[in-house]
Amino acid sequence: MVKANFFYVFLGIESPSKESLQETKKFQNLAVDPVNCIDILHEKGLWVTGGFIVGFDSDTDDIFERQIEFIERTAIPWALLNSLHAMPRTALYERMQKEGRLLVESEHSSGDTNPPNFRTKLAPAVMLRGQAKTLAAIYEPKAFYERAWRSMERWKIRKNQRAARQPNAVGIAAIVARSIWQQGIKSSYRTAYWKYLFRILSHYAFNPRKSGWPPPS
Repeated sequence: MVKANFFYVFLGIESPSKESLQETKKFQNLAVDPVNCIDILHEKGLWVTGGFIVGFDSDTDDIFERQIEFIERTAIPWALLNSLHAMPRTALYERMQKEGRLLVESEHSSGDTNPPNFRTKLAPAVMLRGQAKTLAAIYEPKAFYERAWRSMERWKIRKNQRAARQPNAVGIAAIVARSIWQQGIKSSYRTAYWKYLFRILSHYAFNPRKSGWPPPS
């Protein structure tokens, strides 16, 4: 992938819980240490984003803290956290149907922002509070910027990788101006924003493969 000039990958990590991965038969995620795998991907030239799921039968109320700890430990800046859904014509759907736990029969009830379409072992209130707590923790501005910084530090660009075409100088200037106005001036987290911006500019402003600037000729 790196030789083909891919820069990043989205991984279906799902859960740091081995029990949850066994439950969903995602044995490929159990074959190796996921933290070590992410470190290898960063080292070899691929920036990592990831998807995570809560709502497995084996999940306990500490799963949310475990998800936060894993995301922070692996420095994954863009982490998507979704509820488990029983998709029609899957083993999970059939099991939930047999156990009388399905809440919604529609095939259109599986949106990422929707709650589970079956009765989870965790109480709905626990699920809702836990997901809200997790998202608030990982996307709190200071925590997010620190994690994004660590991901940039760990991500080692290879010599053969070439930056994708970016907007011209005028377009980039407009993007930067909007960012500074919305986040550096108007936002309540502007201190964390300016700290992150200066760190990125001082280290990567003229590294086109990481920053996209200057635009390729």
